[in-house]
Amino acid sequence: MRKSIAKSIISTVKDLNQYGLVDDIVMKNIQKLCLPEIKYYSNHIS
Repeated sequence: MRKSIAKSIISTVKDLNQYGLVDDIVMKNIQKLCLPEIKYYSNHIS
């Protein structure tokens, strides 16, 4: 669900950017905030 929310936000900001309501700096900042989740790895060695 988190990925779909992030995709929706980025899509909306891109649309707003196309219409000139959001500048490129804001768009890049939003994209940075919507980074993918960090995968956790175990330290178990087989």
